[in-house]
Amino acid sequence: MSSKMKKSYLLLIVLIGVQEIYGQIVPSSCNAPDSVVSKYIDDADRLALYKIQRLNLPESDSIRIPKTHSDSILNALIAVYNAGTIPESDTVTRIYPIHTFPDYDLDVINIAANPNLAWMFQLKNGIIPTGHPEIDSLIANYQLTFRRYYDYPDHIQYDIASLRSTTNLNIAALAVLFEEIPDVDHAKENRYMGDGMNIWESISDEHIQLVYYYGWGDCPSGCTYRRYWKFKVYYDCSVEFCGSYNNLNSALGYVEPDRKMVSVFPNPFEDLIRVNGFTAPFNYKIASMTGQIVISGISDRKEIGNIAHLKPGLYFLSVQTENLFYTFKIIKR
Repeated sequence: MSSKMKKSYLLLIVLIGVQEIYGQIVPSSCNAPDSVVSKYIDDADRLALYKIQRLNLPESDSIRIPKTHSDSILNALIAVYNAGTIPESDTVTRIYPIHTFPDYDLDVINIAANPNLAWMFQLKNGIIPTGHPEIDSLIANYQLTFRRYYDYPDHIQYDIASLRSTTNLNIAALAVLFEEIPDVDHAKENRYMGDGMNIWESISDEHIQLVYYYGWGDCPSGCTYRRYWKFKVYYDCSVEFCGSYNNLNSALGYVEPDRKMVSVFPNPFEDLIRVNGFTAPFNYKIASMTGQIVISGISDRKEIGNIAHLKPGLYFLSVQTENLFYTFKIIKR
């Protein structure tokens, strides 16, 4: 075989290795080190609770989150994380590590009651047990510890004692038990407002569907721009990337994704990368295999320079305009 043909075959192999895998089922694994699993436990528990509440399942009154629901979702999240042959897997797990939006804490409950009550005075001073049998029983049963105390002005008829659990719980169901105690005015989750990222799940007999969302542009008040990635995870832990979308309805509606042609070259590169397909300036980030951002910036010339110093190896390039978002695997020669 001539040297020219060898170079052609090598280039073909590289292109096959970095192109988008769309509509193909690739093998993956639902196993990962504890350091990875710990990143997705909150996501799995939160999605399990959403599912239980959305479908009004009998477990909606259970204080402890049923493992049968959370474990299957956790496996799916880990499978997407491990699907390294799919570039979009790296996009949603490493370059822009996407998680469920924490609209409320899974391990914090706030209890409102008259501050003149003896047990509230104990909590104000961080003392547990409080001397109130029913309060102390719930604290012991669900391994709650003192978090902080909110001392409100006199015209408000209650203060708030905040307690934290050692594990994630169905806080809404636990709040019901506290509110059944006559001394308690009300009990609530610790909630947050905002936007920026999220994950949605739906489960069928054949697979678990996960839709990852990333937003940018004034996200504290609701993101101006959004991008969605849809995956199907089968029960043998194989993964199918179904497409990326500009709106959630398209992502959930099984419509064809935006197929705007965007490409990068040369790949492998040495000191310059050109980006075809954009007519406006774009933001870019280059990340290492571990997800560390090594270069970021804005380009208005359809090219990315100042990259000759990068060490040889595999990187992830993300390019983004106001309403488009793409990720590529790139190789530094």
